Amino acid sequence: MKKRKEEEIESLLKELPRVEDRQSKEDLYRSISPKLNKQKRKVAPWVLPTVASAAVVLLMAVFIPVFFGNMNPSTMEESSNDERAASESSSTEEEKEDTGQDSALSEDEENHPDKGEESSKIQEAKPNDEEAVEEEAVPPDEPDSQEGESIQESTNLDSLIMASSESPAPIVAHPGMNAEVIIPVAASSNNEVPFGAMGLSERVVEELEYDVNEEEQRATVTFPDQFTVSGSAWAKAIVDSIRWELEAYEVSTIEVQSESGAPVSLGNYGEVEELPVIKEGEYYYKVYQYEDAAERFLVPIPAAQTISFKDALASMKEKGDGLYVTPAVPDHVKFSSINENEGLVTIQIEHQAWASEQQLLTMVEAVLATAKQFGYEEVRFEGINVRRFSSYDLDNPIPVPSAVNPIR
Repeated sequence: MKKRKEEEIESLLKELPRVEDRQSKEDLYRSISPKLNKQKRKVAPWVLPTVASAAVVLLMAVFIPVFFGNMNPSTMEESSNDERAASESSSTEEEKEDTGQDSALSEDEENHPDKGEESSKIQEAKPNDEEAVEEEAVPPDEPDSQEGESIQESTNLDSLIMASSESPAPIVAHPGMNAEVIIPVAASSNNEVPFGAMGLSERVVEELEYDVNEEEQRATVTFPDQFTVSGSAWAKAIVDSIRWELEAYEVSTIEVQSESGAPVSLGNYGEVEELPVIKEGEYYYKVYQYEDAAERFLVPIPAAQTISFKDALASMKEKGDGLYVTPAVPDHVKFSSINENEGLVTIQIEHQAWASEQQLLTMVEAVLATAKQFGYEEVRFEGINVRRFSSYDLDNPIPVPSAVNPIR
């Protein structure tokens, strides 16, 4: 059967038409030679590794967060268990140490009774020590419900007034560096004071002599016969210096004369025989500080006209009055009300945050000095909302100072 099929196929193939290829060998070679000589394009050797690496990184970026997200709770739980076990282990070791120490102390007490008494005293004192440590650890500025603003404390506060309880000191007046203002200074120190380094000029009344008679309420100022004044600013500095150096005395008249008894020529003031004493309400205080000098001073500023104490407090917030003069009262402070009762004045204050305790101290002392200029004896400050103020007791009236700018 198989052989028959092969014979049939063979006969069928013989019946197919004859196909002849008339191409020459040369033509056939020329047609296939370009294909044989054509080189296959090679793939760069780094392409496949790069693609594989990128695929691996992509898979890691997808699966690693999921893996760690599933693992974190158990890891945290294991960490918590480890910490708890470590804490229990340390407490157990401490108990063992305490027990060992107690047993050692007991044996020592049996052998040495005197030491036993000492150790019992130490043990009794131990809880008190621990309580003291706990008290020190409590921050002092965190009371339960106590109201009040915390202010930045300064280690070295700069007080600009002399308390009324201090011994009186002689007053000397120095012009500022540009002679715009006169600054009275209470120089209680016997040492030589470097006023120039403090930002003050030399006294302009060094050559003058004072004769004060408080019983007659009169002071006499004597100038040298050859004394001359150059310029109106210098003449004003001399007049203001005399008035401030005699301000602490109980005098109502200041007489001026030369050594020969003649009047004194003081520039724009003309021939002067008498000067007025400083009157109540004539001055209020600001702060003077020369460039980079460390020292600060309260400087009296003359009022342009007759003003009230409330107007004077408002003027203490204003800028101006000299190149090195700054306000003594911050902008955020408001004097909402002022009540007078004989020698006591009560000031109601509204304010925002204080920059420092020094800022508050300077304002309080400048107000006290100004209150003295207006004839008050005490000042009560209300509304200053701070937890503590180391310099003054703000819950009670504060006496006005005996002088400003003490140099001790």
